[in-house]
Amino acid sequence: MAGGAHRARGQAAARAAHEATAAAPTLDQIVALERVSAPAISPDGRRVAYTVRDTDYVENAFVTQVWLADAAGGSRRPLTRGPKSSDAPAWSPDGRTLAFASERGDKRQVWLLDLAGGDAQALTHAADGVSRFAWSPDGRRIAYASLEPASAAVKERERGDGDLQVVGEDVRNTQLWIADLDSKQSRSRSGRSAGRRTGCASPSITRPAPSWAPTAPPTSRS
Repeated sequence: MAGGAHRARGQAAARAAHEATAAAPTLDQIVALERVSAPAISPDGRRVAYTVRDTDYVENAFVTQVWLADAAGGSRRPLTRGPKSSDAPAWSPDGRTLAFASERGDKRQVWLLDLAGGDAQALTHAADGVSRFAWSPDGRRIAYASLEPASAAVKERERGDGDLQVVGEDVRNTQLWIADLDSKQSRSRSGRSAGRRTGCASPSITRPAPSWAPTAPPTSRS
């Protein structure tokens, strides 16, 4: 009796192990798996912008695009397309415009999409791209971080030698910039570093985003 129970438990364990092995995803399935991240809820709570990372087998690369979902009905649609990635969706305070970062140009820049219709428009044109960004409370400006422009000497050397860096010398600061949505112009708000000094050729997207002070409420007049 005891031997039969032991064999039954062994057989059950073997079946469970076989089923677990059979259910394990293959490497191709893992690579093809879409990854959802960066959810951003609209100010009115009715929509959610998020990113989906998919696999581009032709270019042998992962590509991320921005999607929009209806919170109530669950319908969803892509907001960005193409071979280059777009990410970091962020709603304007009034919920009418969605900002996102995209590599669709030479460098990663901030783009604006009017959800009432039309194509996305580039807001920033930073020479070395944009890392993190944040809307102002009034929705009229966007703060972003980018490397300070390269010196004339560095640009001249890059034209001759390519992307060559001299350790200990080619140190550039990450600066804070403000982009105005009306004029589409950007201005630096930090003569010196807005973050740590870096020798990298592009700003890190893992650093904290700029943070605005909350807008003070209007004062009442008696």
